[in-house]
Amino acid sequence: VTGTAGVFGGEAALVRTAAWTLASRGLHARVAIADTVGAAWAAAHHTAALDRRHAPPFHRSRRFAVVPPGEQAAALAALPAESLRLEAGVLAALREVGIDSVGGILKVSRKSLASRFPPALAVRIAQFMGTRAEPLAPTFGEELPQAGHAFDAPVSLGEVGEDALAAILERLVGRGVVPLAAR
Repeated sequence: VTGTAGVFGGEAALVRTAAWTLASRGLHARVAIADTVGAAWAAAHHTAALDRRHAPPFHRSRRFAVVPPGEQAAALAALPAESLRLEAGVLAALREVGIDSVGGILKVSRKSLASRFPPALAVRIAQFMGTRAEPLAPTFGEELPQAGHAFDAPVSLGEVGEDALAAILERLVGRGVVPLAAR
């Protein structure tokens, strides 16, 4: 959302608008904005834990959060280690040494973490803190229906006529909408 929050009146208004818009359509989502994908994911998936503590910038009963720039470590320290999107084996190894929160993990030196845990932990911490890029890969669902109409030669509206063009467009829209309505 870089550069777009101002259109909505700021980041807080943007996440609130996103959450409310989805809710009005029957999709109850948790939404978060943070400096990194990892921090936003953690905040969005674990705001209920933060809601119980009433810790700023999170508030009870909200489905959205904005993590202040550069403050993901402090704002999200109380979250469970699971919020770093770690595999079960890494989480079990952390629990064995008494580490169960993001803050607990961040207190341990990087060198110590690298020597005791799989490399995936260091990668997730680096992504969470923003020292390692985590590009977003778009997911693609089913192919959307398409329809087309080919003219024998380039034509102008004057040559085809508004009524003929309207009939062609209606037919094309029908070819696209009917399969979507069936889904």
